[in-house]
Amino acid sequence: MEPSKRQKLMKKIESHLRTTARKLVKFDTEGEALQYLVNSFRAELECDLIAIVLKEGNDVVPTLYQGDFLYGTTYPPIEIASCSPRLFEGSVTFQEMEGNDTCPLIGLLRRNDITTWFSVPIKDEESEYGICMIGFQRHVSLLAEAKQLFDDFGEDVALAITVARKKE
Repeated sequence: MEPSKRQKLMKKIESHLRTTARKLVKFDTEGEALQYLVNSFRAELECDLIAIVLKEGNDVVPTLYQGDFLYGTTYPPIEIASCSPRLFEGSVTFQEMEGNDTCPLIGLLRRNDITTWFSVPIKDEESEYGICMIGFQRHVSLLAEAKQLFDDFGEDVALAITVARKKE
């Protein structure tokens, strides 16, 4: 990707994340905030799949998703221990997880023909809520320099969930 297009894309992503983060804390419930998150990513990034996977005890559960999910829409809880810990530590792209055939979340993406994806951990210093996975059925050039933006955004989403849970 040429530098000017790369810079424009980075500005677009950064602006979208900042705007979305500001709006997330205004919702009264966790469900409303997460639904807004899903809708905004689908519209802005034109992704084929977005899934919010939340931790519940020792499991993760695909809680909210939109897209062309042929397999897995009634997926049972998945043991956190069977998932790749890297997904919960920081933003990860499909390139970094090549060859990881044991993680059920990555397997779910593959079964749904998602070839390009990245994940955003939804966590801050105090709470780890889960991850947001964004995927494309076509090849999309993912920007390594966007990882810090996505990690920061994950913290903003965690804050929005914390605030919404207190309101509820």
